[in-house]
Order: sequence, then C-alpha cells, then structure tokens
Amino acid sequence: MDRIQYQIVTSVVEVEDKKYETYGIRCVKNNKVIETVEDISVDDRKIKNLINALNEGQLDPDQLNDVIDDIL
Repeated sequence: MDRIQYQIVTSVVEVEDKKYETYGIRCVKNNKVIETVEDISVDDRKIKNLINALNEGQLDPDQLNDVIDDIL
C-alpha cells in the first residue's frame, strides 16, 4: 500500500488592504502532489493537528474535502 503524506502549505491573502498568512493542506502520494487545499485557516496549530491526524489515520484523499468542511 502506498503511503499518503499530508503536509501544511502557507499562503498570503489580502482582505481589505490587510495581509494574512493562511494555512492549508497538501496531499502527496509517491512523491506526487495529488491535491492541495489552500486558505483553510489562519490558525496554524489547528491545521498541524489536523495533518497529524490525517497522516496517522491515512485518510483517503477523496475524503479530504469532507473532513475540511467538517472542521470549518
């Protein structure tokens, strides 16, 4: 079975002339990025905790968006 690795991604968004660093999730399988979801939260700790759980549970990438929807 191929191991899936979830990683944190960082981006900057601008809202009303203010810049915010936001965090998202990248899903990698066999050294290939298969999905990236940016701008999920400004709370990096929340995203890091989620990524740890995703990596531990080896979540199917097809379920990633549902999990993200559940935490928002």
